[in-house]
Amino acid sequence: MAPKHTRYLDFPCFALNWGEHGRVMISGGGGGAQYGIVNCLSVFQVNNLEKPTTLTAVLKENTQDNIVTNITYSRERRLYACSLGGNCRLFFLNKEGEAKELVQFQTDFAAEPYQKAVRFSSSGDLLATAGEDGTLRLWQLSAEHVEGQDHSVPIAAPKLLHSCTGHTKAVNDIDFSPDGSLVCTSSFDLSCLIFAVASGLCIKRLTFAVANGPNLIFRGCRFSKDGQYLFTVQTPPRGSAYITQWTVGTDFAALKTVVAHLKPISAFTISEDSIYLGVGTNDGAVKIFCANSLACLNERKPHEMPVTNVSFGMEKRPVALLSGSADYTYHFLPIAKGFSLITLLVLLLLIALAVLMTLKFHFKMDVGF
Repeated sequence: MAPKHTRYLDFPCFALNWGEHGRVMISGGGGGAQYGIVNCLSVFQVNNLEKPTTLTAVLKENTQDNIVTNITYSRERRLYACSLGGNCRLFFLNKEGEAKELVQFQTDFAAEPYQKAVRFSSSGDLLATAGEDGTLRLWQLSAEHVEGQDHSVPIAAPKLLHSCTGHTKAVNDIDFSPDGSLVCTSSFDLSCLIFAVASGLCIKRLTFAVANGPNLIFRGCRFSKDGQYLFTVQTPPRGSAYITQWTVGTDFAALKTVVAHLKPISAFTISEDSIYLGVGTNDGAVKIFCANSLACLNERKPHEMPVTNVSFGMEKRPVALLSGSADYTYHFLPIAKGFSLITLLVLLLLIALAVLMTLKFHFKMDVGF
């Protein structure tokens, strides 16, 4: 049975993004209307930004035969970018919450094209895409790629700056450093590569193994807000998964590594303030870690199938981690563990006893005098 605050969608969740003002974008489907489950991109509103538990549907767009598998948002451009097969789609939401497309362009050129990752730079000027063909592509956005741009006339795709090679298998995640000078990519080829944005060249290759065992798959990568650290998750096909904190510099030394879960990790993110890390796992668990100590702060198992995506909100301070799964469920995991009623009663009882003991001690002192 799912935990108390696990909620249900009317479609399997494949990607989600929790943006500004409590707006949540969720995509999913099941192959199209002919299979009984329409492929869609849906907009929701969080019910309570302080203690979120549910989402209210705003609008749903039928994406026909295409399933959106990755969603990212630029606060500066107020634009969304998503993966649609081998293409990247740039769009914004109008006042009614409707998705208005600016442009769609091909970013992956494998035999079966599939863009697996997309990410804006913090300034919103650059876009990084990667996928099945293993090539990282960096794109320059122009002044017309902004929210509300008149798209009654065709808008050109962003300008391709670099095609960055180095991976031998598909790329599954991307992130920019805060100053936009570096891009990291994690891949199924058992490596995490660091590229210089200015040149498009790979400047560092990271690998990870445990106790002289085989190298593990990098399943996610995120820079910290101050640019001093890189966080990655490493996972085998089966068995324990790990989180590693690396220094950012010429050496990219591994500072800390912890066992994050006893099963593979399927989703990874970092909060806007870089205080928290969020992971989702293959067995349906969701966890929040302290980025500084890598200690686990809260965890639950709200899903019956692998977690497909996790996202912290973009409000003033993160309060929960939103997760989704192909089992039709979504869940808000609070940052800190809550007290059960029994725990709260025990604490109140202890406080009452402490007060009584203090009063008794003072009473004896008064009598003595």
